[in-house]
Amino acid sequence: MRNIGARAGSEIVQFYVGDVAARVRRPPRELAAFAKIALAPGEEQEVRFALERRAFAFWDAAAHAWAVEDGAFELAVGASSRDLRLRTTIEVEAVAPVRARFDRHTPLSRWIADLQARAAIEASAGGLLRVFGLLPPKAGGPPGPAADDERFATRRAMILGLPIAKLGRFTRGAFSDEQLAALIERANAGADDDAGRTA
Repeated sequence: MRNIGARAGSEIVQFYVGDVAARVRRPPRELAAFAKIALAPGEEQEVRFALERRAFAFWDAAAHAWAVEDGAFELAVGASSRDLRLRTTIEVEAVAPVRARFDRHTPLSRWIADLQARAAIEASAGGLLRVFGLLPPKAGGPPGPAADDERFATRRAMILGLPIAKLGRFTRGAFSDEQLAALIERANAGADDDAGRTA
């Protein structure tokens, strides 16, 4: 970048990434990085950007994680999204989604939607969750609440939105903080390793 004027000036250099053929709805380009550069008259400076995996990722609602898909990505640099002065296209290889971590504030709905977290919570509090119709009844066990029971449907929706830490309230203390900590640890098993492999 060079200042060809007679006065000192500054410019915000913006770096955009666009998924050329995204399988999900995404903007044509997304701001991935920027840098404010001040230059004296005649001064020239090279601007470098280092992009991480997240710059190419989208939120995968099914996996509850950031994901990058295979394909062409356009890289563009300019003063704004409407003033792009350099463009190129690169090919990106997909990487497995990184599972979002679970903590005491994660709502029950996300625990049940994630296979690993669901297995952990089912082992610890499956009976309680079946009472509220949050898990299907066990084979040979008592039937769960009827699907058309509005009272249970309302309660189910309310409970699904609660953070996992509130589970102790519904068990009158039978589900302790120690059990909650162990449950969170089981749900997050391998998450850090996955992040290290795909970052």
